[in-house]
Amino acid sequence: MTRGANALFSAALALPPKKRAELAHRLICSLDGPEPSPAEQAEIDAAWVQEIRRREKAIDEGKAELVAFEDVMAQAEAILNRPRKRKSKP
Repeated sequence: MTRGANALFSAALALPPKKRAELAHRLICSLDGPEPSPAEQAEIDAAWVQEIRRREKAIDEGKAELVAFEDVMAQAEAILNRPRKRKSKP
């Protein structure tokens, strides 16, 4: 980090926990770009409802492969604990 970024980080750490959480939330949200307009959000919500219905139907018809939460978490942990391959320099 640059000197300015380090100073900013130190100043942020001096904030009370609630204010730090607010700041962290705003910084994370800033990575996603601008908030959708109400019309865009309605379109997003409608698409999610359609997707949820499609998935429910697949489950009801026995076409979806269901995986136990514990199995998913074990798979995720195995992936996260795998040694990472280093990129070789040409």
